[in-house]
Amino acid sequence: MSSNLDCAFYTSFYSDVSYLKDTIDINEHYLKVGNPQGRVANETELHDLVATLTHFDDNTYTSANLCGDLMKNLKDKWTDKTTKKQWIQHYYDENNGNLKNMNRLRVINNNDLKRISNLWDNIYNKIFDIVNFNFLFYKTFYTIPSNITNLRDLQLQWLKNGVFMGQMPNLRSLNEKDNIIGKIQILLIESFNLDMSFIALYKNDMMNYMKHNSIPMLEIADENTFLLYLFLNTGYKLRLFFNENERAKYVEDRQKQYNDAIENVKNGTYKKMIDANNKLYDSESIVLMKASHKNAKEIIPIVPNNFNDIISVQNIIKHSNTLVVDCFMKLYNKDNLTEVVMTMVMNELKNCLEPVINSMELKIFVTSIVYNVFIKDKTSSLLYKGLVKEKSVEILNAIFKEYGIEDSDSLAALEQDVTFLMDNKKIVKLSYLSNVVTKLFIEAFLLAL
Repeated sequence: MSSNLDCAFYTSFYSDVSYLKDTIDINEHYLKVGNPQGRVANETELHDLVATLTHFDDNTYTSANLCGDLMKNLKDKWTDKTTKKQWIQHYYDENNGNLKNMNRLRVINNNDLKRISNLWDNIYNKIFDIVNFNFLFYKTFYTIPSNITNLRDLQLQWLKNGVFMGQMPNLRSLNEKDNIIGKIQILLIESFNLDMSFIALYKNDMMNYMKHNSIPMLEIADENTFLLYLFLNTGYKLRLFFNENERAKYVEDRQKQYNDAIENVKNGTYKKMIDANNKLYDSESIVLMKASHKNAKEIIPIVPNNFNDIISVQNIIKHSNTLVVDCFMKLYNKDNLTEVVMTMVMNELKNCLEPVINSMELKIFVTSIVYNVFIKDKTSSLLYKGLVKEKSVEILNAIFKEYGIEDSDSLAALEQDVTFLMDNKKIVKLSYLSNVVTKLFIEAFLLAL
């Protein structure tokens, strides 16, 4: 008698022995015929072979897929399932399996993970190419979040949030008032067959995923734009299908793969199929790995500006440039020069490494920017000197309060320090003739963005 033979399974799985009823006869057939032919003796052996033939990795399946409520992965959700057989059934079961009943893609092996990663890397790269995301433009006019340490993460932060907050990727897009969100949507529809009406079916899943993972959610009035926002923030992690045809083909291909595996086990041809499938899987793995290297972008670190460089002549020229001032006005919808200078200085401070707020460097920077930005309002030297002093103190006061410096001594010293800087010619007063080269360089730099 065979200790691992399940007689009921054996006679139901192999039709040529379905007539056998006596357990002794069934065991005798298995020992003399079935075992030498490589027939499976029970469901465990069957599912082990199916897993091998379909490259179903239960560890990947259970740890890399979220359960239906998006709170846990499958392994943590279904702690009562411990065997490969149970997980194969969880995925392939005709009535309740995740393959047909889950509307999100389920990964079952490492190649699945690579394939999805490559797809989204390709999407990101194409988006950043068509929008011409320019880091120097972004760093000049926006604040880089403190948790962002490299260019790729900054690009993704912009794509998932910044663009929906109205942040532009370059100067040309700002001047031409490009519909960047529209460009991204068209690319996804035309190049990746994204069906927005199909994506709408995932709306609750996408919103719940963001809530469960404490991802801040922007309020976006336009429904189509909101769906695109949700998709870009959750599509990769949730492994969403892009359209119904893609989902249907995935189910059909995986079901056929499973059915073929069952038939190969029944027919005893599975040994040849294992070799063939392994070669195919390995070749796919190589192709996916090469594609991954091709899609990979160099991780370029973002180094915050050194605060001491804030008063460099080039930095002051850049911030005093009419083109830069106009950009800040457009981007932040401001027409008051005092507010514009305040925005420029605050942006510069947030992009600086350990800024020293109550320092002469900051006071020189602010006073120099005010002097050169307001120069068009100059009537007489005496009156203009008073205007620069007044505006500089006003802006510095606001910055101090923004950073929590509100002690009377510090605020009282502001006017004295600004007066000292102006009387002793410590501020940078730009002359077109003396700074023409740097000025032209700055303008050329901005126009190229």
